[in-house]
Amino acid sequence: MLYFIATLQEDAGQGKLALDSYRKYLLENSAGQYATQARQRATALSTNISATQKMPTSGERKVSEQVSTHYNDAIDAYTKKDYQKCVSEMQAVLGILDNLVLRKSEIHTIINWGLAILV
Repeated sequence: MLYFIATLQEDAGQGKLALDSYRKYLLENSAGQYATQARQRATALSTNISATQKMPTSGERKVSEQVSTHYNDAIDAYTKKDYQKCVSEMQAVLGILDNLVLRKSEIHTIINWGLAILV
């Protein structure tokens, strides 16, 4: 229960409360089902208390899956030297992303994905 409370606190941007809850969870469940994730989040929040993570919505997960599918298909096409399909799949990725409001870091990540395909 504490792990889920911590994730909700983190989703709400309450880094200090989330960190305390992750630590308490780890004290009570050091080998628990979510111990690895709790340690990772506690470490990240210990480094930067403002580095809270929002839980993705179902819509965000769907978009992420669509982007991943097209991106992986583009990589597969590139590997098979089917450059027309590769470009088509990357255009599909960019089309999906054009419909989103992206943070600057996400835009850089997407640009790097595209460059990785062309290299």
